[in-house]
Amino acid sequence: MLKTVEPASTLSAVERLAAPPAVRSWSDILRQLPRPTQEGIIWMVLATFLMFLRAFNLVTLIASFMFGAALINWLALLMRSRLGQLVVRRSHDGPVFADQPCLVGIEVTNPTQWTQVGLGFRDEGSRHEHVWGIPILWAGESRTSWFQLSLPRRGVYRWFKLELTCRYPFGLFRRRVRLDQPHEVIVLPSLGELHRGRLRQLMNPPPRPTPQPRRRLSRRSLAPADFYGVRDFRPGDSPRWIHWRTTARMGTPMVREFEETPLEHLLVVVDPWLPDSGRLLRERCRDLEEVRQQEKESVEKLGERGAAMRRRREGGDEALTSVQAPLENLERALSLAATLCWTWHQQVGTDLALAVVDEKGASVEFTGGVRGVIPLLETLARVEGGRNLDIDDLVDRLTESWLPQGAIVVVSTRSSPLADLLGAALRRSAALLDVSDPISHEYFRTSARAWVD
Repeated sequence: MLKTVEPASTLSAVERLAAPPAVRSWSDILRQLPRPTQEGIIWMVLATFLMFLRAFNLVTLIASFMFGAALINWLALLMRSRLGQLVVRRSHDGPVFADQPCLVGIEVTNPTQWTQVGLGFRDEGSRHEHVWGIPILWAGESRTSWFQLSLPRRGVYRWFKLELTCRYPFGLFRRRVRLDQPHEVIVLPSLGELHRGRLRQLMNPPPRPTPQPRRRLSRRSLAPADFYGVRDFRPGDSPRWIHWRTTARMGTPMVREFEETPLEHLLVVVDPWLPDSGRLLRERCRDLEEVRQQEKESVEKLGERGAAMRRRREGGDEALTSVQAPLENLERALSLAATLCWTWHQQVGTDLALAVVDEKGASVEFTGGVRGVIPLLETLARVEGGRNLDIDDLVDRLTESWLPQGAIVVVSTRSSPLADLLGAALRRSAALLDVSDPISHEYFRTSARAWVD
């Protein structure tokens, strides 16, 4: 049987394909026997036809030769093909984001002392199919086949099966082993483009003017961080950064060089509100798409006589759009939250927290450990959204938890009151990003959309 390999804990690590169950019944034994291919069936029918022509000895000899070749092929697969002893592992390169290509590799190892010849492999999923072959796999040798996969939808993606076949030597019979136990990977929300400058202004608004007189402060340098060296002047540098002593000594303009300050700590709060349950909206959207496809086919068959049906289809398109719009807003909100977490985590010295309220309940998570931000993105990938969101529970969890001393960004699919509630409870400013508002495009752009299978 297939040897087991323990899966690693990280997403980029190699994960093992489970072995088929042990052979225990006659039906399982018969299923493991070589079966004729389509070419083999034609071969056997032709040989049987020639065998009935007994009047010609030469024709009978040819028919006997054909039966002998088929028997040799069957025995070779039965005796030499050891597909059940091959070790197969599947791996993917790094985290898998929606709408981004990732590399998936399937490694096949032959741990036996016999050479395997004429191997074929077929890997399938709901959105991919990969077929390749290995002419010769020597004893102790490993071969890896890499292919590129792009998944449009976040969530759990499942591989259906992996099929190993062998038709050596003549292709008249085939022996097949199926690995039916599914393999899963979590597809993270797609990343978009973030306008950091405008987002910083939203998170850190200028202080309101007060009528009280204030002491005039001395003017500070506009340098972005601490000074630690000088370099040559480049186009776009501020003249205030010129170091005049070094410029006079070197005879060429020299400017101060600064260390970049780390971004401030961040708390991302997600409010995935929908007018109805996310599961019900997706089912309704799926039904409307099926009806629209059927009406479209009917209109094409009727031609000019399908004007009334065409008008009815336009009304169905409006209903489908009204159902899809909340789901599109949910995907944009999750993409924005994932982009914020991914961008902030890339900066050294920052603390990041994610709070999500869903129909299943509220949760608060922090970055840390070896995997870093990946658990936060996996939480976003599993968000379903809904109507019954317990905002009070989320506020209570946040007030009881340790939170980084930084800005709060509430990502919502509506004009949510959650930002005001958090600002009053935590006594700090909270910025609201409503993805249903066109103004949000000034801060964030994404190609995420709602996919319904």
